[in-house]
Amino acid sequence: LIKPIMKVNQFLTANFVTDFTEQLKSAIFGHILGLEDAELKGVDIKIFHELTTSVQLFMRQSLLDISSKENDMTILEFSLKCLNCSSIEKKLAGLKEIKYYITTVDKKTEQILKYEQQQDLIKQAQENDQEIQLD
Repeated sequence: LIKPIMKVNQFLTANFVTDFTEQLKSAIFGHILGLEDAELKGVDIKIFHELTTSVQLFMRQSLLDISSKENDMTILEFSLKCLNCSSIEKKLAGLKEIKYYITTVDKKTEQILKYEQQQDLIKQAQENDQEIQLD
């Protein structure tokens, strides 16, 4: 559903793309997050990831303001739902996803700290009219 629209998104208005994306996200993610345990057993987490990635890519290509935090929260909500499911396979998959996101947040935090340190060094060098070596 998303891929054909991605091919013609250059011909669509920003309002249409925004409305379409919000309605699509609400309908699909709302449905999946509202599934009962018995229904959840048939949902493949990989397909859920592909869907969230496709929506995010579509929004990027459409030059819309995207929130990776919102996307991450949706995936974490789904992971928590899996963790609370009665199916052991879903519990393990949910736990794996939560662990992955914790690792991802740690890496992002390290990257942000390194970037901020580099920016501080650049600012100090500019103030002192010095050249500085960055790692």
